[in-house]
Amino acid sequence: MRLLVDGRILGAAHPTGVERALRTLLVGLVRIGGDHEVRLAGARFAGCRTVPALGRLRTPGPEVADLLLSPVTAVPPFGAMPRIATVHDLPWVSRASVRSTQREWRQRIRLALTRRAAGRIQVPSRATGRSLERVPGENPPIDVIPLGLHPDVLGPVDDEARARAESLIGNLSGSILLNVGAPRRRKAPARLLMALATIRRERSATLVLAGPDSERFADREGVLALGFVEDAVLRALYDRADVLVHASPFEGCGLTPLEAMARGTPVVAAAAEAVVETVGDAAELVPVGDPVALGESVLRVLEDTALREDLVARGRAVAAARTPEAHAEAVLASCREALR
Repeated sequence: MRLLVDGRILGAAHPTGVERALRTLLVGLVRIGGDHEVRLAGARFAGCRTVPALGRLRTPGPEVADLLLSPVTAVPPFGAMPRIATVHDLPWVSRASVRSTQREWRQRIRLALTRRAAGRIQVPSRATGRSLERVPGENPPIDVIPLGLHPDVLGPVDDEARARAESLIGNLSGSILLNVGAPRRRKAPARLLMALATIRRERSATLVLAGPDSERFADREGVLALGFVEDAVLRALYDRADVLVHASPFEGCGLTPLEAMARGTPVVAAAAEAVVETVGDAAELVPVGDPVALGESVLRVLEDTALREDLVARGRAVAAARTPEAHAEAVLASCREALR
């Protein structure tokens, strides 16, 4: 099977979970070997050396590959080649009563076009699959494919990255609470700050925000906003954090809690459907939209050593099962179904 992967997102200046997922998939596809051949299509491939690059993506024909896999919702609308799209999340489905952002309206349009053009759609969780089924209209077959973790997530942190992380956080006193990701509205930054207020009434703590645009919260008391940090430094931050705090009411998977658990960082998270599906009983989960419960749960984890140790052990076990090879095997099975 000749698989052509749309790799254009790999040139992103600030990689998100979507780019991480694609890099992990490429590692898995190379590791498992077999009779599949993988090529990347796209204009730029920043730091990706696992598979050969084809060049700019145009409407491909059968002389190039047997199937096109897109790591995002959009696929080329025309052409005879079978196409598979990936839908990571649909936040606007669960927030129908809230004004959608321009970004979400673009996703609605892409999804409508993709449902017509794609032979199958891959999703990272059953929760995303259920959201997709709630969108009016007909879907192609949907395959639930849990994301793997890139090997680097479990690897050691080099001295340079550790020193860089230490220089960013300085000599913080008290507990370090880490939140990772861009503080968009859907990530509930306001609830995160309310939870922080609950925590700081009981003990000294600093909320470290690592993600693009987090600098806009730099003037908040008890907040250290770092902006975007590269992956190596992020791993060092996971290691330094006492707790990862995740307030988002909606996720497609919950990759950030998964990465934290892989590094041995206890997780306290809002019980968004996909997050529950991802972390299982390996994290402290609180009702969505309850910042007081979020803060109280963080305090409990900080103060209860036995609970912390249990969460760390459970988290490592859950993360260990999310291998690049398992991710790649599931993707190839979906591709074979599309070719049938």
